[in-house]
Amino acid sequence: MTDTEVKPQNSGRIEFLDSARGLAAWSVLVFHTILIFNFDIIKLNPYLLAFLKMVFNGSEAVSFFFVLSGFVLASSLKDLKGNFSFPNYVVRRVFRIYPLYIVAVITAYFLAHDRVKIFALVQELLLTTGLHTLIPPGWTMGIEVVLSLLMPILILTLRQRQIFYVLLVITLFAYNFMSPFIFHFMLGVLVNDFYRAGKRSEWLDQAKYLALVIPVCILFYSLRQLVTVLPQVEYLFNLFQDIIGMQRDKIYFYFSGFASAVFILIILQSSKLQAILNHRFLAFIGKISFSLYLLHWIVIKAFHFETWAGYFSSAPVYLLTMIALVSVVTIAVSYFTYRFIELPFINLAKKVDLRNWFGGDAL
Repeated sequence: MTDTEVKPQNSGRIEFLDSARGLAAWSVLVFHTILIFNFDIIKLNPYLLAFLKMVFNGSEAVSFFFVLSGFVLASSLKDLKGNFSFPNYVVRRVFRIYPLYIVAVITAYFLAHDRVKIFALVQELLLTTGLHTLIPPGWTMGIEVVLSLLMPILILTLRQRQIFYVLLVITLFAYNFMSPFIFHFMLGVLVNDFYRAGKRSEWLDQAKYLALVIPVCILFYSLRQLVTVLPQVEYLFNLFQDIIGMQRDKIYFYFSGFASAVFILIILQSSKLQAILNHRFLAFIGKISFSLYLLHWIVIKAFHFETWAGYFSSAPVYLLTMIALVSVVTIAVSYFTYRFIELPFINLAKKVDLRNWFGGDAL
């Protein structure tokens, strides 16, 4: 989940999508804060907890991030066209993801009261090993790196739309052999292609269709939480799972990926939503969203080192206070890391040109 520049049909950054990503990153922060601090108190009513997890859906925010990453990277790759250099592209992705990630992991290592072994630290720093003990949300970064490298291929196949659609169908039916997040990236590519062509979905402009589409997408997006509290939904879900034979987690992510793509389409077509998301503070949260996403776990663990529950008279006040504290501290720290880690490496990557070393253009 990174903060890459998006350029629409003409020029400029799509700030309202940055803001949407920032809100999704903050929802992950709230989601994890509730999960961690809820164990310090008498656990919340399961229905209330499920409702909070639906509103601040940190699990399915991952789907939103990956669909948006597909959108963003497709935009940047299409803008480059014949001038695209794969080595330069790799350098920019590495400089975008690894510096902050390395700082986050090393910081978590030194702040942990029970430190992992050095070999485990090195494995986590490599990002693609699947070990994410110090920064659990870091598992998405490994997927981001790998799928980013596949993006030029996806863009090439989009030029032959039939091939692209065949691959999209394959990602649906070959679910036992590949990551569901390839499907997410491809959805992002499709949404980007739709947007760049200046098209509009008329059914998304009509209230009568939105009244059906939005509840269905919320259902798809919240399926993981709904099955825990609604027996009817769990029964239908189990029946569907038995029929298709897919792992439970993958089903959740396929549904939430589709819902995320529709949500992004709605945002791209709604001037009212764009006006709200363009608010200065939300735009600020969007800029620091990568830091917000990676660093919030460190802040949560720092606050959770000592149990604070005894200082509060009620569980809701305790949770709200922890959410506020974690949010304020994480936002402050994220601004610092964005300013002094993210931006310098983004600017440095723009100055790197390896085309003379490797020669040739990829697209």
